[in-house]
Amino acid sequence: MYQRPHTAAPTATPPRPTACYTVEQRRSRSMLHPAYINLTYFFHPTGVTPATCLTQDLSPQRPASILLLNCGDPRSILFTLYNSDPECLRVLDFTCCELEPAVLARNVLLFSLLIDDRNLSQDNSPLHWNIFYHILLDPESFQLLQRQSKKLYEISADEPTWRNSEYGNVLRVISKDTLEKLRSFWKKYADTADYTEEQMKTYEDSYKEGWERIRRNYVGTTRVISGCRTAGPLWMESTRASDLSLKKYWKTGVAGGNDQDHASAKHANPTFAFSSAPHGAFSLHYGTDPLLGFHSVTSYTTVVSATASPEEPSSPASPASLPSILSFASSSPNREQQVNRVVLSAKAQFSAWCDSFKTHSALNLVTIRFFCGAAVNFCLALQERRTIDPPCGFAYGFNQLWRGAHLKLDGSDYEGPVAATGPLQFDIIDTSNLSDEIGLLNTIVCAAPLLIQKPSSAIYTETLIHSSEEETSELSKILFGDLTTITLLLNLAPLGHLTGIASQATFHEAGILLGGSSANSNTGSRDLLHTRIPWKEPVLGDSLASKYLLSPKCIFNDGELAALLFDIYCRMFSHEFKPTVYFSNNGLPKNNSSPKHYTRAAFAAFVRYIRPRTTANWNRVIDSLMTKISSHKPVDIEPSGTQDLFLHFYLLGLTGDLRGCPEGQAIPLGLPDIICVVLTVPRKHLTLFTRMNRRDMGTPSFCASIRSPTVHHSFSSIHPIFGKLSISENRRDYTIQEDFRGWTGISDMIVSFWVPTHLLHSEAESSLRICLELVNTTQASATFSAALGSELTIFEASLSDSTFVTICAERSRVKVRVMPPELMPLAEKVVTPPYVGVRVSQVGVSLSTMNEVDKFKVRLDYHNGGKEHAALKLGSSVDIKQDSPCTVLLGISGCKKHRLAFPYPVNSLIQVVRVSRKSAWIELLVNPSVATDIAGYSLHTLPVLSDDNSYLVWNMPYIPLHKLPVLDTFRTNNMEKWLHQHISNMWSDRERKIRNGGEQMDVKMELKESIQAIFLHSAGLGPSGKPERVFSLCAPEHGGNHMLIFVADLRLDLSSQTTVIDGYVLPLTEGIISQFPRRISRIHREGIINIRVGEGELAGWKDMMPALAERCRTWKHTEACEYRLNGVPVSIAMGKSPLCSCGMGCVDEEFLKHKEWEPFHKHVTRIALSPLFAVSYIERTMGMVKDMNYFLDAQELTTRESFSNLVQDNVCQNCGIEAGGVPGLQLTKCNRCKTAWYCSQACQKQDWKKHRIECV
Repeated sequence: MYQRPHTAAPTATPPRPTACYTVEQRRSRSMLHPAYINLTYFFHPTGVTPATCLTQDLSPQRPASILLLNCGDPRSILFTLYNSDPECLRVLDFTCCELEPAVLARNVLLFSLLIDDRNLSQDNSPLHWNIFYHILLDPESFQLLQRQSKKLYEISADEPTWRNSEYGNVLRVISKDTLEKLRSFWKKYADTADYTEEQMKTYEDSYKEGWERIRRNYVGTTRVISGCRTAGPLWMESTRASDLSLKKYWKTGVAGGNDQDHASAKHANPTFAFSSAPHGAFSLHYGTDPLLGFHSVTSYTTVVSATASPEEPSSPASPASLPSILSFASSSPNREQQVNRVVLSAKAQFSAWCDSFKTHSALNLVTIRFFCGAAVNFCLALQERRTIDPPCGFAYGFNQLWRGAHLKLDGSDYEGPVAATGPLQFDIIDTSNLSDEIGLLNTIVCAAPLLIQKPSSAIYTETLIHSSEEETSELSKILFGDLTTITLLLNLAPLGHLTGIASQATFHEAGILLGGSSANSNTGSRDLLHTRIPWKEPVLGDSLASKYLLSPKCIFNDGELAALLFDIYCRMFSHEFKPTVYFSNNGLPKNNSSPKHYTRAAFAAFVRYIRPRTTANWNRVIDSLMTKISSHKPVDIEPSGTQDLFLHFYLLGLTGDLRGCPEGQAIPLGLPDIICVVLTVPRKHLTLFTRMNRRDMGTPSFCASIRSPTVHHSFSSIHPIFGKLSISENRRDYTIQEDFRGWTGISDMIVSFWVPTHLLHSEAESSLRICLELVNTTQASATFSAALGSELTIFEASLSDSTFVTICAERSRVKVRVMPPELMPLAEKVVTPPYVGVRVSQVGVSLSTMNEVDKFKVRLDYHNGGKEHAALKLGSSVDIKQDSPCTVLLGISGCKKHRLAFPYPVNSLIQVVRVSRKSAWIELLVNPSVATDIAGYSLHTLPVLSDDNSYLVWNMPYIPLHKLPVLDTFRTNNMEKWLHQHISNMWSDRERKIRNGGEQMDVKMELKESIQAIFLHSAGLGPSGKPERVFSLCAPEHGGNHMLIFVADLRLDLSSQTTVIDGYVLPLTEGIISQFPRRISRIHREGIINIRVGEGELAGWKDMMPALAERCRTWKHTEACEYRLNGVPVSIAMGKSPLCSCGMGCVDEEFLKHKEWEPFHKHVTRIALSPLFAVSYIERTMGMVKDMNYFLDAQELTTRESFSNLVQDNVCQNCGIEAGGVPGLQLTKCNRCKTAWYCSQACQKQDWKKHRIECV
């Protein structure tokens, strides 16, 4: 029989047995995403996207704390250090969170090897490369790995020992559990040195069998060109090598190398062999490719060293040099040669990056912290650590789903009731592709409170999943509403949505997507489009608005806000609809349902996040919202999740009481409002999933429910663990002896979840049943209803059945704690209005019937009865002018103007003005600005802002020009094949239509037109056919020549995968013209390219020039900086310079080599000019890609050249079998095209329908 939970005082906790965890659910807030059923495990030891510089948003001298969620391998950390100049003495603090401990064990192993090299003045980078990237190891690398692993194991017995070791100053652990997990892997690596001959044979046979199985089933079945992503703008040049390099790597176990290297590599790499895969199975992901984390662009074009003379390019240097020196030979290499060239380039980059880590660590300029656990839970723990002084051993909840371990921040930097010495807020938060795993809203809600509120701070999200037919609808789709409206609520917006420009091109990504880079019918994988998005606070790019904004919060109408939240709720759980199901040929439903990332707890967390960021009567909003949800009809969303939602509203402090309890129903005396239900699910009820074809299963998720003949309440925030349940005598708590084998073990599943206590007393015990179910989505219903019934019930038991159902008032003697209304109070800055006698209201928001932001509203009240009041009564007009992205000047004609600031960029061209001349007030209603408006940040394309006594560029990355590869524009090159198309990616489809149709272009488009001209002329693609070096911004109708731009080099920006002009600007001020009249005339006579600009574009260039100088700055701003007195830019007037004088005269040797330039060297400022690309998630940009006849179209190759570049030699075009894969098998070529290979006539006939399009 069900027994009422015991409420007596807790007794002392007995010692915890080995592998037995005391279960503690501090709160449901960590249950923001469902418990998926995923029985396929793959190990991802290396990254799949090129390394990026994590400090590109920060000025060069500024210290930085950086949080990496789902950090993966350390490529971006190493690349960031490579881009950071140690002479600046900038301190970098990285915090790495990763769920897979084997990934962190590998990372720490590599860093420790580099520290040893530094201490011993050695360079073992070739061995380090082998250990970190090769599937098979040579004896020397294998022995080094074993020795280092043993060393790490010995010094990691406990956290103090590690902290005091030679690595502890640089490599820190955030929790003791993390160190224990890493240590267990180091022991596995080290133990291979003590294997007997038989053990070693068993280990290597199992390893090679798993390796061959994955290679045979996945790698050899399709063409893969996702490696083209590493070549950026030259991706089409890399198609020949991309697929071959992956196949060759998986065939030999070695990246590149010669026959001798392949022969010596015999030992199974332990760092690839051991992971969290069940039973230690080999689980290396089939897409693993060492080259994907590096930049291969320099392998496909000719580059020279930065110090080489343009007239006499340097020859390629040794591979051990900087990565920029590997050049593309003038003769076209074959595929094998090209693959080796790419491998050499990657090894050179790896060596250079590792050297930077050694330098920074020697100077104590870098600290790297590690945490092993779920990113969501870790972020929430850091949030709570900021607001409480936890006792020693305090647990923040579970470490991750499916496990019983607690999340404890018990490393020395965070433990105890003292101030944490580790960072709790961050300048940069990189979330990798976490949003694909847990949802974008969950990612932002968890990470954003940890972001330092400064203009330079940013959150980066990435997606590798292209799930939308129309790329511009992707963000709105996954944010469940209009992009402007949702980002206003979040107070974070994608930078491209605000400014309409991007520093990184997506041209190559679009081409790869259309080419079906990941198309694999056998694995059911989806098309991949890599999109990296920076998110920033919208108003912080406007320095004026930051001064005048009364409050960052907007006032919402209670009813409109409730309707908006209800609309988001309906979209978030729209998968609970039951539309038509489409079936595949085998009779099973098509697996086209992507994972559903949200629970009712996630929605409650989202509401809790936006509550302190908006102004409304939140009691009314919550009441209205809950009424709408409760009364919602089953036609849309089944109402069974409402109790789950009410529960989490209460737990998160959104309501003061627990809603949903029927009137008159009382909870028995002594029981809490919320209680824990623990359901034991026998293993035999789970065999349906373990026996099913995993490709047909999709990604179903669990939920629990309470059922009776009259009610059905589901709860999706559950925590399942495989193991054996032990209940304490007083039934207050329990322990679980965990079965770490999980789905492959034999233990039952223990499922726990919180419920409102009144539900268990609403009916007789015998009529209530506790159930484990699948979330009832279209996909799950179509797949599992035949086996589980229409309700998708996996197992159920009566509430009174104590064999399977346990009820606890507390968990591990810790009561469930209701969160306070504001866990992370915002440091809200309230500005006092600077105007005397005028009241300025807080900004209000009105929503349309489509639940989208319609207008911002602000009112000026002239309450003093002065001059303005009298002018209004006399009928004076109201003047309005927008003077910055987020501010508007408003006033009465003839009177003082007042600056009104908004928390979001606005478009004052679309306005409504209401005037009460009797009451003396003016009300202004303006539209929010979107990226395509000639308003908002289009008025100030590249803002430069004050930042801690210095300045920063808000929306363009900093780049270390001296470290970027220099393109050889004087030697015969292949730039005509790619540069024009790459630069043309600046234009969206809309802009291209305007430009090609001869319509009037706005200032931003005119700037793009001029930038394109400068790039093409600099590359020698202009009419003269030779590289041009001097350009003049010429406005014939507005004073003639205003600026000279000297192009020193055309470089490759590896991080942004684009090109950049390394140049110098000379503003032709009155002083310069009077000082150098003859020299300026001489430059004009000797050859100069005039870039004709109008008045608006000229102002745009002058406004943009400080950003171009700031982003490549190697100098410091002085106390006498003109920006401090006059602002940025200094001036856009004729004959005046827009730049400060701090950077004047800071030139390198390349500038001084030009004798005709040398006289100006004290007056020029270095700039970095990059293309201003269109934003693919805001405007359509794929039209040009689809129209180009040599691109891959609709997963089929449209030309014989492209096809022959990608076709695999000696591999059957249909089934993928290799020549020699079967004894006696010989492949034959297609008689018509002499290109495609087949193993039989049957395969050729089967493939003909597709091949006939390619066959020429």
